[in-house]
Amino acid sequence: MPLDETAELFAADEVESVGAKRDVEKLLAKLPEGKRALVRAIKLDGDSIAETAAASGLSEGAVKVAVHRAVKSLNEDLRLEDGGGHEN
Repeated sequence: MPLDETAELFAADEVESVGAKRDVEKLLAKLPEGKRALVRAIKLDGDSIAETAAASGLSEGAVKVAVHRAVKSLNEDLRLEDGGGHEN
C-alpha cells in the first residue's frame, strides 16, 4: 500500500472507532448508574475486581455479580434489538 493511502485507512478506522464508542455509550446508558460505573471500570478502563471493589465500597463478590448481571442484561438487550430470541 502506498504511503499516501494510509491516511485514508486510518481515517476509516477512526470513524469506526467513534461509532463503536457511541454504541457502547448508548448501551451503557441503559444501566443504572452504579452498575454502569462498575462495568465501565472493569470492562472499559481495565481496573481489577479488587480495585473496583475498594473504590466502590462493595465486596469483590458483589462487584463480580453486579458486572456479570449487567453484561448479561446488555447482551439480552442487544439480542432483542437484533430481532433474535432466546438462545437454546
